[in-house]
Parts: sequence; structure tokens; C-alpha cells
Amino acid sequence: MSSVEDGLLAVIEALYAAAIDSQLWSAALRSLVDFTDSHAATLWVMDSTDVPRLPSLVSFNFESGFMQQYLDHMVSEDPTVQYLVANPGQLIVHDGEYLTERDIDRSAYYDWHLRHTDARYRLLAQISPSPGVQAGIALHRTRQDGRYDKVDIERVGVLYRHIAQALTAGLRLGAADVKEDVFTQLLDRNPGGVLLLDDRRLLLYANRQAEEILRRGDGIQWTKGGLKLSNIADDQRLQASIDLLLGSRSSGKPVGLTLNIKRPSGMRPYVLQVLPVGKEQAVLSSWRPAICVLLADPQAEARVSEQQLQSAFNLTRAEARLTALLVSGEDLNSAAFKLGVKYSTARARLAEIFQKTQTHRQSELIRLVLSVLAVIQ
Repeated sequence: MSSVEDGLLAVIEALYAAAIDSQLWSAALRSLVDFTDSHAATLWVMDSTDVPRLPSLVSFNFESGFMQQYLDHMVSEDPTVQYLVANPGQLIVHDGEYLTERDIDRSAYYDWHLRHTDARYRLLAQISPSPGVQAGIALHRTRQDGRYDKVDIERVGVLYRHIAQALTAGLRLGAADVKEDVFTQLLDRNPGGVLLLDDRRLLLYANRQAEEILRRGDGIQWTKGGLKLSNIADDQRLQASIDLLLGSRSSGKPVGLTLNIKRPSGMRPYVLQVLPVGKEQAVLSSWRPAICVLLADPQAEARVSEQQLQSAFNLTRAEARLTALLVSGEDLNSAAFKLGVKYSTARARLAEIFQKTQTHRQSELIRLVLSVLAVIQ
């Protein structure tokens, strides 16, 4: 095998490795620089729906200070960026198509550019994964290296399919990672415990609340054998429920089951709900959850921030304090006593709270407050 073929295979391997692990893009850029006799390289994602900007930019062999100035002030002034915006469907771009040596010498952008780096010429491969979005890899050469010629363009043309596939895969995996991160944050905001199990009953994910419940070991725990309940009868019902739900995924008739879980401590039972996760709902990208277990602890006190109540519902401080006590389980009489006000005063404040929250009963108010705070906390 020739050295050119060896180099080509090394570049292809590096591209696909970077598509899976974004930390490896710098190494992939370096392999492209070596293979194409270039000086530097950049990987970019450009959003050109308004003023062109580069929300993602990875570079090899450029100083970080130069790249930051470029991102902060010069992106829209770059003639190559302007050409790319005007030609999103052009797969391979070399600046010899739209810039002469005289253009470069007389360009205000290149006057700035060449004061910070020796890189003068560019050859790019790009894709357009969605309207208004472009992504690509740019190779850079110095004046001493000379412009990219026909052989260089053909070499990148041979690589183009692999560059495009690596960029597409990287963008999809990156989007999945973002969705996964956002979804995880939302699960952690859930006031109850959330467990996700795969079709082998293995634990894929537990939010903070579920981890705390399992840590206590008060009637429910995670073992090598999976989720276990200390009460034998309850555990048998749980395992049968999971079996039923896993079977229902295949039959297309998903059902949900709710169990009250006795606690050795004597505290009020947990409320445990077991739900199937549909096969077609790949919500967590690379994860494949089959079962969702929801845990509610009726014994836990509601943690309600008076400041959040004031902000969310435009309540006064006194109204927020009363609302917090009601949500925490106090009745109106005991709440009035704790606040040091007459019952009639508390009733008048509650009427104002009902008006501001567009509710009519305490139960309706509490339900509203808990649902809103579950999102903003």
C-alpha cells in the first residue's frame, strides 16, 4: 500500500472517530492538514439565518486569541464566509474561485487577518444539514505553501463523502447529547423520584430524588438483581408488574400500574407507579429505556420558596407566606395562627390569592402551585 493510501485511510479513520467523540476533532483536523500539505484547519458550523455567525468552531494550528477575535468581530467581514452564505449548495469551495491575489492584498479583512496569522489561502468541504445551517472543514495554506491546485481539490473530492458523513453523524450525535442533557435536567426538577430501566431490568438512570429514596433503603432499594422491595408481597407485585409491562410493549397494549409500598420505618407508604416506555419513543437518544418507575413520598414536606411564589403569581410577601403554609399541609386556621393574624384576615388574603391565581378552592390552588414550582425550581 502506498504512503498516499496509508494517509487517506488514516484521515478517514480519524474523521469517523471524531464523529463519535467530539474531543477528537482536533486530531482529525491535524490528519487532514498532514494529508493535504496544509498549514492549519478549522471545523465550523455556521448559522446564516440572519447575520452569519459560527456557534461552533474547532481549530488546529491557530492561536486561540486570533480565533476569539475572529469570532467576536470578523466573521461577517470574511469574504469566504460571505461566499459560503451565497453558495450553500456548493460542496467543495476554494478561494481561487472568488479571490485574486489583488483582492486579498486590498481587502480590509485580509489586512487584519494577515497581521495575526500566515494563513492566506483556503480549501473547504461543506454540507447543509438544514435550512440556514452549514457545516464544514476548511484547510488553510500560507503564501509560501501556495494556492490549492487541481490535484489538491481532487484529493479533497475523494475524501468528501467521508467528510460529509462524519460531519452529519457528529451533528446528529451532538444534538442527541444536548437533548439528553436537557431531558436529564428536567427529570431532576421533577419533585418525585424517576427511574428508567431497560428491557433487562438494568438501571439506566435515576434522578436526584430517586437516588435519595434508594439511599434511605426504607422499603425500596437497588440491588444486583434490580429494583427490590423489602415487603415480599409488594416485591412480588412489582416484579409481576414489570413482567407485564415488558410483555405489553411487544403486544402494543401498554398499561400502567400503581402500588403503595410499605415502609419498615412506619412512615406513610411510598406511591410507586410503573409505566412502559414505547419502543418508538427514543427520547433519550442512545439510551433505550423500557420501563419508567415514578416514586412519590407523601411524607416529604413540600419545599416552597416564598420568593418564587411572589414572582410566579405576583403575590405580596404576606400572601406568599400564607400560600407556602397551605401548600405545606397547614389548614387555614393553623396557618393564621402561625402567621400571628386573625382567621378573618387569613380568609381575606386567601380570597386575594384566589383572584391572582385564578383559582377557587385551596386544593386547586395547591395543585397549581406544585405544578408550576415543579418546572421553575
